[in-house]
Amino acid sequence: MLQVIIIQKYYRRWLAKKYVAGVREKVRKRQEWEEQEEINKRKEKEGRIQQEFERRMNPKSKEDFELLFRALDSKQFSHCHKCKNMNEKINPVKLNDIFE
Repeated sequence: MLQVIIIQKYYRRWLAKKYVAGVREKVRKRQEWEEQEEINKRKEKEGRIQQEFERRMNPKSKEDFELLFRALDSKQFSHCHKCKNMNEKINPVKLNDIFE
C-alpha cells in the first residue's frame, strides 16, 4: 500500500510540473505576441507618418493638393483670428512672431 502512495505522489508531482510548464509557455508566447503587436503598430504608425510627409512634400494626386490647400487655409485662418483678437497696438515685431 505504501508503494502505491509513493507512486501516486510522484505521478501527481509530474502532472503538476507538466501543467505549470504549459502555463508558463502560454504566458511566454502571449508576451512575445503582445511585444510583436506593439512593434508592428509602431512601424505602421511610422509608415503612415512617412507617407503623409511624402504626400505633403511631393504632392502627385488631386487629394494631395487638396490636403495641402486645407492645411494652408486652416493656418491662414488661425493667423487671421489671432490678428483680429489682438487688443494691443500692433507692431511689426509681434506680427513677425505670429506669422513664423
